[in-house]
Amino acid sequence: MKAKSTLLAALVVVATIATPAAAALTTSSTDATNTADAKAYAGTHVSYDVQGDAVVNYTVDGETMVDSVAVESESDYEERTDASGSVGLGTVVELDGLGLEMGASSKTEATVRTEGAAEIVTHDNADGTFVVKSGDGGQYVHANVGADADAEATADDRVVVETDDGNTSTFIVVGDGNVTVNEEGNVTANLGSDAQLVFRSSGEERSEDDKQVERMIANGTATAEVYVMEEGGETVEDTVTYGEGTTVETSAEAEHTVNVTVERSKSQGKVVVTHVSEAAVGATDSLDVTVDGDAAAKAESYSALRAAANGGDEAKYRVVQDASAQAEGQATVLVAFDHFSERSASISGSETTNDDGSDSDDGSDGDDGTDDGDAGSGMPGFGVTAALGALVAASFVALRVRE
Repeated sequence: MKAKSTLLAALVVVATIATPAAAALTTSSTDATNTADAKAYAGTHVSYDVQGDAVVNYTVDGETMVDSVAVESESDYEERTDASGSVGLGTVVELDGLGLEMGASSKTEATVRTEGAAEIVTHDNADGTFVVKSGDGGQYVHANVGADADAEATADDRVVVETDDGNTSTFIVVGDGNVTVNEEGNVTANLGSDAQLVFRSSGEERSEDDKQVERMIANGTATAEVYVMEEGGETVEDTVTYGEGTTVETSAEAEHTVNVTVERSKSQGKVVVTHVSEAAVGATDSLDVTVDGDAAAKAESYSALRAAANGGDEAKYRVVQDASAQAEGQATVLVAFDHFSERSASISGSETTNDDGSDSDDGSDGDDGTDDGDAGSGMPGFGVTAALGALVAASFVALRVRE
């Protein structure tokens, strides 16, 4: 009887160890719709709430970048305010926003649906991107940037916002429409059919390279941005498309190589902006780029990159790597495709090394680089399954000895 009690006690210990460890293996690190009524989003970089007719408290990496975003159709606004003729965009200070609700979501993308034709698509990437899509009707968009922020229109299609903490972001119109700063110091935009209002954050420094990418998005030269990053020990991909008729697929079939396949319904060339990390491509300070299997030519300037996409006779690429990106092991690769309909680019780097010259993936830190589903149990040398087997075996040995 005493031996059976020993066996029972051992199994209870096993259950106590294995249950929380197994639960940890099946719980996602980011829950996109983590409230019971699906009115909030919380990802690795981006979080926000949906309250009635507005997206509120839009936060990127812990910093609130926009207090609220609301959308109202042009026809509803003009009827409600008795506006006649052309509406001065700077006088649009308050919208009776369309009702919102959370729609479909994936690991890096979520859609906020409206009662009308418009929708807001948010992206959980390092730039905290969201895109307001007008659909088949004209829309007004109002973004309250908060009392501690300063907004400045740098062009008819771009407004730059800087907070007191020094964080910057940009609102960009793609397609038919414009954006400005209204009488209250907030951001308003009007969008024609199938136009977009794009929000991108730049952190504490908006570099000249950021400005160049913003211009290409605004004037239609850049048709998509791709993010391939390492998060939580796995490679995560996110794609933002600007305008209509573009689809992008990303894969990492070979080690230290990212493949991007772009298909467009129109033949004109475009630029695709791809953000990659060392975890995805290896060392980012010496990247090789091929287009359709052939080595692509380097663009020595942004003007050369734009020329390649605008009737050029060959594809070109440009690698951007400023001090902050290099410190984080990241680079931005801009590929100018000279024509479409379907093209592919491969971005690859070399092995990354530690300071002593050894391969960073050699397992010298105790991790052999494998993912067997049992690691992380907290027992040296044992995963959940191994621990369970060992303890049960020991219990039966004890039972046989006592018998």
